[in-house]
Amino acid sequence: GLECPHNVARNPAEGRFSVLRALRHAPDIDTCSDEISAVVLANSPDCDNSVWSVLTELLGNCFAHSRVEDGLYGLVCSQVWPKARRAQIAIADSGIGIRRSLAESA
Repeated sequence: GLECPHNVARNPAEGRFSVLRALRHAPDIDTCSDEISAVVLANSPDCDNSVWSVLTELLGNCFAHSRVEDGLYGLVCSQVWPKARRAQIAIADSGIGIRRSLAESA
């Protein structure tokens, strides 16, 4: 929601990347997992739906193991390079971490 201080060129995704998304509500887990999985699977047809399963688990951890007070549980985006058969998925969260969360759990 902040104004970018730089002029950033906005290119159409064209199935190559998913734009940066904020994780604010639990339904964002499925929405982001669906979007990123679709991009990955469109460029790597031999890949199976395990990508979706891994993403939902990782994005779910942003909610399950946080002590977030500002409503922003994380950020996620992805990009694929079809010719190189590579994908990069970036997830950032500001939670306390799985280890600390489990240690504090009864």
